[in-house]
Amino acid sequence: MKKLIDTRSTKGFTLIELLVALLITGILLATISSVFLMSQKIYMRGVAISNKEGTITNTETNLQEVLPVAILVVLADKPKEDTEKSYSIGFKPDGTCEEVIMSLVVNAKGEPVLDSQNRKQFSKSVNTIPRISEIKVAAVQQMQTNADGTTTAIDAYTLSYELVPADKTMSILKGGVVMNNIKQSNNNAPNVTNAAGKNLVNRVPLNDNGGTVKQYLVLTLDDSE
Repeated sequence: MKKLIDTRSTKGFTLIELLVALLITGILLATISSVFLMSQKIYMRGVAISNKEGTITNTETNLQEVLPVAILVVLADKPKEDTEKSYSIGFKPDGTCEEVIMSLVVNAKGEPVLDSQNRKQFSKSVNTIPRISEIKVAAVQQMQTNADGTTTAIDAYTLSYELVPADKTMSILKGGVVMNNIKQSNNNAPNVTNAAGKNLVNRVPLNDNGGTVKQYLVLTLDDSE
């Protein structure tokens, strides 16, 4: 009996035990692989969303930077591309959102570069923004609170905006920036109608919710700076 027991103890795993071990190992490997693949998909989706949000955030930053220093703001059916410092954002006829920036060309000393006719030189840069499907803007006259608690409208405006992402899973970026130089007293209040009969005092969708009207928010900047 002792010899029989010793002999059995040296045989190792049986075929059934080996098959069970392989089955368990296969299940574990399949589980680990699926978890890894799922994690990779989540990571890649997070990176993609982050890149999209980054593009829209950059656009919002540009808008916030130019609104306070704009000396004129209008709605137009095309971007401003002449010899003035300006920032335009809106939609082309095909519905593609874009920024058109006219910048003053300066030399190493920061002085304007002039052409042969002594005119300032400007450069144009165009940034296509496929991540934005709609932009909604509205100029709101600011209110002042008086000592007696009443409010009075003052000669200043805030432009509120909504940047609507093409990806519906992303949040709409909303905000408002004071337009320091836009005043009725300067004859540049944002209630002058454009060719489409709209003005910034009313809430305007620049892409007309995908319709036929494509508009640009055009901001003229002071090129003396």
